[in-house]
Amino acid sequence: MKAKKWLVVLLSLAMAVCMGIGLAACSKKETKPDHTYATTWSHDATDHWHACTTHPNDTTDVKDKAAHVDTENGGDGKCDVCNADVTPPAPEHVYAEGWSHDATNHW
Repeated sequence: MKAKKWLVVLLSLAMAVCMGIGLAACSKKETKPDHTYATTWSHDATDHWHACTTHPNDTTDVKDKAAHVDTENGGDGKCDVCNADVTPPAPEHVYAEGWSHDATNHW
């Protein structure tokens, strides 16, 4: 008789845990309508992606986001995927401490 009571208690506990997990999952899960994405690439300085056209104001809803790659064409400064300009900025100038001069000017 004790074994039956323990079995009932354990099964009840297992059901309660499973129901809690199921309810938590249902409350956090949001179903979205089918999305469509642009066929042209959007990009910033580091990445490219296809933007969602279903919700154009949601800038986080993107597809195929990846970093720019510039390995083809001898590293021509264009992303191989989206053709964005990925030429790194020129290094900043470093000036000498002292003055330089010639016969007429100094700098």
